[in-house]
Amino acid sequence: MEILSEKVISLILSQDLTNFKTFKLFVSRSDKSFSLNSEQIVKIIASIILKKTDLKVNVTNPDLKINIKVNKDDIYLFANKIIGAGGFPVGSSGKVLLLLSGGIDSPVAAYKLMKRGLQVQYLHFATPPFTLPTALKKVETLVQILAPYNAGSKNLYICNFTNLQNELSHIKKESYRITFIKKSLVIYNI
Repeated sequence: MEILSEKVISLILSQDLTNFKTFKLFVSRSDKSFSLNSEQIVKIIASIILKKTDLKVNVTNPDLKINIKVNKDDIYLFANKIIGAGGFPVGSSGKVLLLLSGGIDSPVAAYKLMKRGLQVQYLHFATPPFTLPTALKKVETLVQILAPYNAGSKNLYICNFTNLQNELSHIKKESYRITFIKKSLVIYNI
């Protein structure tokens, strides 16, 4: 407990104490064979904090939350949890290529894939001069916005689709034209 107490004091002193006047300890034990229960750990550590700092205890609304997790082989100590997006760490489930159109559905799908642990790479089909440069800028902006949730990754692949679209423009029935475009994507491994 002496080493743990020193580490807790070190953690507290590493914080900017001008922002903190009160604290609360959160202790949990996954290892129930540990010699002390959670309540005993709280009493010991809190008494040391009260002796060595000017902090006061506040169990309802503390300025500083100190977390202690007791496991079988180690003890984790941290202050103030930061709530993230939730889900799995990005990249833990592999990579995926997402068709990013510029609408709302594809960035939402990308975000949901990231929460499932996938690192998202983006594919956008551009058809200049049929699409404006602002459409491409919008897609690039979406990639920038999603990057912090995608482990910083900004892999955007832009496929110039104009030539293929021109070749298939003679097909009058739109449903046939779309079928040929999709088949072309498979044939050319786009």
